[in-house]
Amino acid sequence: MKRLILIRAGRTDWVDQERLAGDMDLPINEVGRKEASLAADAIRAMSPRTIYCGTDGPASQTAEQIAASLGLKFKALDSLREMDLGLWEGLTEDQFRERFSRVHKAWHDDPSSVEPPNGESLPLVEARLEQAFFSLLKKRATSPIVIVLGRLAYSAVRCRFHDRLYEQFWEYVDEPVGPCLLDATPQVIRPAHAAS
Repeated sequence: MKRLILIRAGRTDWVDQERLAGDMDLPINEVGRKEASLAADAIRAMSPRTIYCGTDGPASQTAEQIAASLGLKFKALDSLREMDLGLWEGLTEDQFRERFSRVHKAWHDDPSSVEPPNGESLPLVEARLEQAFFSLLKKRATSPIVIVLGRLAYSAVRCRFHDRLYEQFWEYVDEPVGPCLLDATPQVIRPAHAAS
């Protein structure tokens, strides 16, 4: 069984401004760089061998800093990218609430029930991440494997594969950066179309 070490991407200025930020190519800020440093320290004793991340700016920059601290290389994969929020990207929470009050409420009550216009629904993101994890677990890479994900993607993985519940989705989005350990095999994380 392989051990996956999940790390949430570091903060950006948009997060501090309470702007909706999906797979935008944003830089992590000073707090985000400190978070990446703390994450590297937290997993150093676990002796990870491989680091993968999404192609979005926060995930790739966080992974790059962790990799540099641990003397490792990292690889960015499009399949691990952050959720695409489409036309919502850049809106502040207040703007989102004022312009789309019913959708805003649904998004916070049950994020899986809403699809951002020109973006991705949470079920689509989960399916994409499930396929990516399945592919990574089938490789012969030495365990443990570090996976750095954007805030929403990280929360989706925590809910789907770790808890099997979605009640803490928004808590995971904002929790302190730190390792979340997941023991898994390709049989545990199996895309629906791969089951036969």
